[in-house]
Amino acid sequence: MNITGTGITPFTAKISTGWKPDTKLALKWTRKTDDNYFAVDRGQSGDVYESTIRIYGKETASGVFQGVNDFLDELEANRQAGSNQITMANFADPSEHIFGENLDYSGSLNVAILDIGEREQISLKGWAVKLKVRCLSPTFTGSPALPSLQYLDIGYKADSVITLTKHDTYNGSFSYADMDADYGVFKGNFLFSLANMKAIRQYLRMTNAQGGKRGETISISAINGVSYPFGNRRASGYPYNVKIIDFEDMGLWGLHNYRAKITMAEVI
Repeated sequence: MNITGTGITPFTAKISTGWKPDTKLALKWTRKTDDNYFAVDRGQSGDVYESTIRIYGKETASGVFQGVNDFLDELEANRQAGSNQITMANFADPSEHIFGENLDYSGSLNVAILDIGEREQISLKGWAVKLKVRCLSPTFTGSPALPSLQYLDIGYKADSVITLTKHDTYNGSFSYADMDADYGVFKGNFLFSLANMKAIRQYLRMTNAQGGKRGETISISAINGVSYPFGNRRASGYPYNVKIIDFEDMGLWGLHNYRAKITMAEVI
C-alpha cells in the first residue's frame, strides 16, 4: 500500500494480517411492542467505514518500505500541517481491503486518521504501530445479492424468545403477563467467498429486500444444516421471513474467504 498526504513524503507501508472492517450502517434497530423489529435509516451517506490496522517493519527504513520510526515521523509531519488525513493507494488484493470487500480499491482512498497507537516491538528487529482509520466518501463495486447461507460454524444459536413476564408481590405470590408473541432469533458465523462477501455487503448497504428500503423484510429459503433456525417451537418450515438486525464483517479467513457474524430476527 502506498501512502501520501499533506506534509508526507510518499512511502510504501506493510500491513499485518488480522484486521477487521468496522462498518456501521446508519440503521438504528428498535423492537416494537409486537416483537417485530423496525429500522430508522439515516441513509447511505451516514454509513461509516473504519478499520484498525497495524503498520509493521524494522525500526528504521529498510529498502522500499518505511521503518516504523519513519512512518511515525511522516504522520507527525501530516499532523503539524494540520491535516490528519492521508491518501492510500495500490492496495494488495484482497489482503489490504481493510474497509470491506465491496469498496472500490482500484484507485485511491481518502482516509481520516482517528487514532495513532504506541510503538510496540513484535520481534527481535520488528516493530509495529496501530492506526485507526476511516474511509471518507468511498465508492463501491459489486452487484447486491444475498448468497446461499451454507458454510456455518459450529456453535450457532437458534431459538425463540418467550415473551412471558413474571410479577411478584409482597406475600410471595406471582402473576404472569404473556404477550403470546414469541419471536425467534438466529445468531451464527458464516464463511463466504470473496465474491459472495462483496455481494452480501452490497446487498445490506443498498437494500435489505429487492426493490425495498434498507431494513425491510427478506426471505431466507434455507440455512444449510439448520432445520430449526428459530427453535423447534417455531418450526413453520422454510422459507422464513426475517430481518438482518446485525452483520459483523470478521475479516479474511485465509486468502480466499471471509467470515461474518449474522443475527437474524424472525418477522412474526
